[in-house]
Amino acid sequence: SGEVFTLGQGYFYTPTMVEFYEGESCADILKRAFADAGLEIQYSGEDSTFYLQSVKGADKKFVCLPGYMKDYLADNDVELADNADEWLGERDYTSMSGWMYTVNNEMANVGMGSYYPKSGDVMRVHYTIYGYGADIGFGWGGSADEMADKDKITRLLAEITASDLVKP
Repeated sequence: SGEVFTLGQGYFYTPTMVEFYEGESCADILKRAFADAGLEIQYSGEDSTFYLQSVKGADKKFVCLPGYMKDYLADNDVELADNADEWLGERDYTSMSGWMYTVNNEMANVGMGSYYPKSGDVMRVHYTIYGYGADIGFGWGGSADEMADKDKITRLLAEITASDLVKP
C-alpha cells in the first residue's frame, strides 16, 4: 500500500497483491507496482542506495489531520507549510517529512534497495510529516503515539481487491 494517513488522506495506492520475482528488492517491486498503477516517482540511487524522494499525485491537496497528529505537531510547535506542486515528497509540509516503508509492521533497518522480501510479506509505504517517522510510530526520539498494526487489514484489503468480489 501507499499511505498518507498522517495528512488524513488515506491511501494513494490501495493495498494490492503484487507478484515478485526471486532477487527483486522492495525498491524493484515498488518501481514496477507504482508504474503499473500509473504513478510517477522520483528517486535517487540504484540498488542498495535507492531512496524514494517523491510521488506525483499522492497529495490530494487537503489536510485533515488526525487528532493524534494535531496534538503531536502542537506539542512540537510545528506548523505545516503548503505543498506547492503535484509531487508529495521529502520536505513538503515540514523539514522532517518524506517517505518511509515497513515490512510486516517493522521499520526496515536497510533501504528499500537492500531488502529482499519473502512471500507473504506486507510492505507499506508511508508518508511521514514530522519527526523522521516518529509520527507514524517509528523514528528517532520517540513516537507520536503507539500505532496500530495495520498489516492484517492491509492484507485483507489486498486479498479482496484481488478477488472476484470487486471485478465486473
